[in-house]
Amino acid sequence: MSDNLFAEMFEEPQNYYQETKPSTTEYKTKNNQIIKLNLIKKHSLWAHCLWNASIIIAKLFEEEVFSCQNKNVLELGAGAGLPSIVAALLNSRMVVTTDFPEDEIIQNIKKNFEMNISQKKPNNYTDCLRLDGSGIVIVAFSHHRPYLMEKDLKFFDLAKECGFIVEHFSDKNTGPMFPKDPGPVEIRSVVHVYTLKLPEMFDVLDEDTWIPNGQIVPRNIVHQKGFFHGSVHIWILNPKTKKVLIQKRAKRKIVLPDLYDISVAGHISSGDSELETIKKELEEEIGLILTDELSKNLKKIFQYKVKVELNEGKIIDNELANVYLLLMDINDLKSFVLQESEVSEIKLIDWKILFEKLKEKDPSFCPFQQDYLDKLNSEFMKVIENEKI
Repeated sequence: MSDNLFAEMFEEPQNYYQETKPSTTEYKTKNNQIIKLNLIKKHSLWAHCLWNASIIIAKLFEEEVFSCQNKNVLELGAGAGLPSIVAALLNSRMVVTTDFPEDEIIQNIKKNFEMNISQKKPNNYTDCLRLDGSGIVIVAFSHHRPYLMEKDLKFFDLAKECGFIVEHFSDKNTGPMFPKDPGPVEIRSVVHVYTLKLPEMFDVLDEDTWIPNGQIVPRNIVHQKGFFHGSVHIWILNPKTKKVLIQKRAKRKIVLPDLYDISVAGHISSGDSELETIKKELEEEIGLILTDELSKNLKKIFQYKVKVELNEGKIIDNELANVYLLLMDINDLKSFVLQESEVSEIKLIDWKILFEKLKEKDPSFCPFQQDYLDKLNSEFMKVIENEKI
């Protein structure tokens, strides 16, 4: 027996497949850029096909349902490498693309990159990519053999046993990948998309001292049990124009979707500082880099205890919020890059108008307690009266 057990595992009897020639195909991006892809000759692993699932993932990347910008992207079972190429074109930090360790497949992936990524060729892969609380695994597949559906879905049971949070994200009818195969065509025609995430871990805080009590608990348990945990609220204000930057929460958000909210906010993950969280949330949600110079205009203005039940009591959000004010001379919003899975829109609004809308519980805005708004108004007015950045 050969040392290469994997190679023998996928070997087919001699002349099982008729010899075919390599082919090419194209994918048009939403910006009308043509991505040309070489496909290898017929292969036992079906690497000669451009899979429907890869097209679905590429489109999700393009639509920024899953943002690739400044992210590390690892694609397994890449085939022709379409999602990876799209990710690279969307300014990901690093793209690692791989498949079954067969030279013909790997070399074809490299060739496809070279044809489509002229100035941004992938770096050599020298280290493992770390999946942390903000990372996500996207699994797209079809039940090509419906009688094996139960075994297909067993993968997600195993993922849950390993601690992943599994969510059924979407289904898309693309037509069957292999029309002549047996089994119900309505089952074989659907590309299913699931996401796997490691749970974000929070330090449980003492309600009175705001000091971690030693417990580190997954986000979902924190919200089920109502444990107190830390967060940051960053309000961005131009004191000269008296306008505040606000964001609109994405429609896909589980909590308070499609409502106007704080400029930027986020939970403090276990082990992270307030400043680390602020930098991360500013960059992820609106593409703003908190430079050393800009950080001089960042000030913590008060702390506030948030106690609220959301989604019919399914989420008990007890936060110890650290509220910050960031002063910026903003007039043009074009430089901001939105994380569309979190933020659908940003706009500038006069603080007095915003204050009145929040005070009157305008239904298009997230709700805030009156004493929170009064504290915020007091701090804002101090800055506005000075009209200084």
